Amino acid sequence: MSIRDYKITDAQFSEKGVIAAPDTLTGTAAENKGVFDRFAREIIAPQFNAIVDEFADMEESANNWSAEEAQRVQQENARQTAEQGRVSAEGQRETNETARLSAEENRISAENVRVTAETSRVNAENKRDSAEKSRVSAENARNVWQTYDAAKAYVPGNKVSFGGSSYVCIAATVGHEPTDTAYWLLIAQKGMDGAGADDLRQINNALDAIDPTKITTKATPADADGVMIADSADGGKAKRLLWSSVKAALGKLFVPLTRTVNGKMLSADVTLTGENIAVSTTDSTPISSAVKYRSNPNLLDNGCFARPVNQRGKTEYTAGGVYTLDRWMPSTTTKTIKLLDDHITIVDTADYGAFLQRFEYRGLLGKTVTFSALARRTAQGSRNPYITVMIGNNKFEGYAEIVQSDDYQLSFCTVTLSATAPSEGYFFVDIVGMAGSSVDIKAAKLELGSTQTLAHKEGDKWVLNEIPDYGEQLRRCQRYARAYKCLLGQTFLPLGAYRSNRKAVSFALPTSSFRAVPTVSTLNDIFQLFDGANVYGITSLAVTDYSDGLVTIYAYTSQSFEDGKVLWLFSNKGTLLLSADL
Repeated sequence: MSIRDYKITDAQFSEKGVIAAPDTLTGTAAENKGVFDRFAREIIAPQFNAIVDEFADMEESANNWSAEEAQRVQQENARQTAEQGRVSAEGQRETNETARLSAEENRISAENVRVTAETSRVNAENKRDSAEKSRVSAENARNVWQTYDAAKAYVPGNKVSFGGSSYVCIAATVGHEPTDTAYWLLIAQKGMDGAGADDLRQINNALDAIDPTKITTKATPADADGVMIADSADGGKAKRLLWSSVKAALGKLFVPLTRTVNGKMLSADVTLTGENIAVSTTDSTPISSAVKYRSNPNLLDNGCFARPVNQRGKTEYTAGGVYTLDRWMPSTTTKTIKLLDDHITIVDTADYGAFLQRFEYRGLLGKTVTFSALARRTAQGSRNPYITVMIGNNKFEGYAEIVQSDDYQLSFCTVTLSATAPSEGYFFVDIVGMAGSSVDIKAAKLELGSTQTLAHKEGDKWVLNEIPDYGEQLRRCQRYARAYKCLLGQTFLPLGAYRSNRKAVSFALPTSSFRAVPTVSTLNDIFQLFDGANVYGITSLAVTDYSDGLVTIYAYTSQSFEDGKVLWLFSNKGTLLLSADL
């Protein structure tokens, strides 16, 4: 019913008003008074009360609408927040999918490289086996030296005596006498009388006379004693050379046999080694002891796994294509890396998996290097695990298998790196396992030269030559990545907020000297912004400025805050990671 329907009409005045009463009232005083009250009682009061009731109903409806509108606004805000979360999750899903596709491409590429390398290895082994058989056959033929037998089959390399002369076989033959030059080559021809000319016989007799096996007594030559020589400058005349002259000449050319070196007589056949050569005239320490634990610089970072640099903070890693221990990454998600007391364990569940470190090639192009590892095989897959050096992503330079299972052994390979820089911009080393294999690694090393200095043997045990300084290794690793960890309930630096319409906050952190401009990410827990009362979710982080020693980071949020307000970066147990890894 409309409010206008409650208007008082002329008809109602005519029916109920005083105008409807007679001009002369003849009733009692009460009856006459009632004539004047009739309109208010029967018309005005009912319609006024009805209007009041109508307004009361409208007021109640308005109150109900306000409550429902507040609830609708709250639900709309919740919907917008959920939509923002969905958009962020979708962005992360797309990022993860891109990383997965990249890792799969790397795995396929590595597998192709492995297949090619294995084919090359098999071909090389077949060639080596064939060459070895040929060598053995030739060696057997060379060792044959006998009197010629017309009934025997001869092959190239066989030697025979025939008619007082000696011959070597040059073509396989049976029954062809050694005088047949198509099958035989003359080595030495028989003398004129079969026993030597008279002058040769005299020489033989003279040699027999001084044969050490026939001399029973030895005397010192006298200075006046002499030997006969033929003087070619004087028509070949025989002349006598005094022993005194021989002694004088020899004394100028040779060290007397009575001399010694470190107690070893020069008259003996002496081999001098590090055990019997002193460091100097004032230091009697044998050279072998002085250089026993010599160690070349390790070109790899974080190569000792007894206490490795582990800024990402986990004790077990399964992610593939991303860094785990500093500077090291597994090639596939099917490889598990476990940190134990004095080593790491690498477990492979897929067909192929590598634990690798990339290193910059500056200064190493064309150089000979040696890659070594102190390791033991704890489970064998389709083949033994092995270590290898690679150029880029597609060329094996050399490898060595890890075959020992009961104790640690040293495996190493020496290669000469390509003189041409790989297109990827780096070399890398691999610790490789196949499906079902596992291996324990104490340490790994890449060094210049063809000799390994990672470890030495004491008895039957391999022992590391040195334990690297942890602080030095951390400094080297922080050229590539640096972690900033929050303890439980701890906040980071106060941040200066600006321009709330951009919904961004900037802050600066002290840093290392990175290899390149780093990227920023979070690990282990979420990070939020906090102003002392309110929490703001972070949609993204980005490095906006970098110089040695300082990096500027923007934290973006979808929520508004007051201009100039101070905020803090907050996390319960998260890690902020700056990375410039290869």
